[in-house]
Amino acid sequence: MACHRRPDPALDRPLVLEVTAQRPGASAAQVARELATPLERALGKVPDLVRLSSVSVDGRAEITVVISADAEVLIGSSDVQEALAKAKPDLPADLVTQPWLAKRGELVARYLVADQARAEQLVEHLAATSGVAHVDECGARRAQPTIDVDPAALAAAGETVDDVVTAARSLHAVTPDALRAAAIGYANGAPIRLGDVARSGELALRDCRALGPAGDAIAIEVYAQPRVPLDELRARLARLTPEHPLAAMRELLVEPSDSSDDPERALAARLQGALGGTGSFVVEDGEHDVARTRVRVLLAGDDAAVAAATARLRAVPGVAAAGEPQLAIVLSSPDRAELVRATAALRARLGDSVVAVRGVADRLIAEVTLDRARAGELGASREAVTAAAGARTGLHVASAGGDVVVRVDAPPDRIYVHGASGLVPLAAVAAVTTRREPLEILHRGEFPAALVYLRGDRAAAQRALDGLGVHATVEAP
Repeated sequence: MACHRRPDPALDRPLVLEVTAQRPGASAAQVARELATPLERALGKVPDLVRLSSVSVDGRAEITVVISADAEVLIGSSDVQEALAKAKPDLPADLVTQPWLAKRGELVARYLVADQARAEQLVEHLAATSGVAHVDECGARRAQPTIDVDPAALAAAGETVDDVVTAARSLHAVTPDALRAAAIGYANGAPIRLGDVARSGELALRDCRALGPAGDAIAIEVYAQPRVPLDELRARLARLTPEHPLAAMRELLVEPSDSSDDPERALAARLQGALGGTGSFVVEDGEHDVARTRVRVLLAGDDAAVAAATARLRAVPGVAAAGEPQLAIVLSSPDRAELVRATAALRARLGDSVVAVRGVADRLIAEVTLDRARAGELGASREAVTAAAGARTGLHVASAGGDVVVRVDAPPDRIYVHGASGLVPLAAVAAVTTRREPLEILHRGEFPAALVYLRGDRAAAQRALDGLGVHATVEAP
């Protein structure tokens, strides 16, 4: 009797490629405008394109390119690389790192590791494994060098934040000694060192947080190369790594409420506490000092366990919705205001079946608006005002030696810029205002999009779309 092996379904799936572009210090709106949009314009011409989507958050854009299952992996990758090359003239000229491409297949394994050093070893080991396309690491900390300016000392020396930024850009090494020794100006022929007016330090950053039953941990997710036999790869990983991959886990989404003020990221701890140490872990995407863009709960269990966990999560203060999505509704419109309106209307129609919404949340930010006429009278340059204003929230400065963040903790009347007749208070040429801006921007094609994740049947979801006034489709989550 002949034995027929069932073909691996991964071999007949579309080719999924991911393009990542970074611009440290840029808002989500800037990233969408300066990176995602020109890249999407070029990538939209790739042959055999099935779908193009992107997520833009502060400092980073991720663009997903889905190519027909009939396309060859090497040819599809080459087409995308060619599109990236064509997009380069339309990207900001001062990008430190050019956009890069990664192939992404199915999620094949997850690990939860408490020790960062061990996690780094494991990530390196997994990434080198044949058949692995990409390894995501959530929870690892990285050091970001900082320059914390003393505004009084800086003004006493007759220098400004713009002088600090100029010195930072000329660095060939971003080390404490190099930062302290950098000259920002001269007085009586002697250099004024950065160490005289500022303190160098490090800010511990992490792109996301993973919280397990025992506290902070590092979550590792392993993705297969496109069209690699998944069962063979899982067996290979089991043989090669001493850690055992976590059992198949269910993914629940959690939407924080708009009114949730959570600067210390306490929501993750409250969620983990509500789950009662059930072997689950919470993942929050977004750096420690920026509002979260996605909160996930991963747990092992059957439908009853998921239902019980959902009820507990929805009762946590600061949670607007939670649950395991069965469907996703994708809304898109060239008019973001219309998209926000339609998403709110759809959410009202769907009620408690909604488990999370992405793409329409915003946040309140403070910004400094330049008084051009007054600045012109006093001889203050736009660049100097921009640098002084940016340093109030953390100004990312790129140099040959690496990135550094310049910060000054002071009100506008204690921060100065150079004028025609000496130092001018920032408050004299600019006003501090507040406005709302998008927390993240999603695109489908080149249009703004929103995602509504829900539980329920497809027919009911389709009926809810009647009369919304924007393009909408129902898809798998």
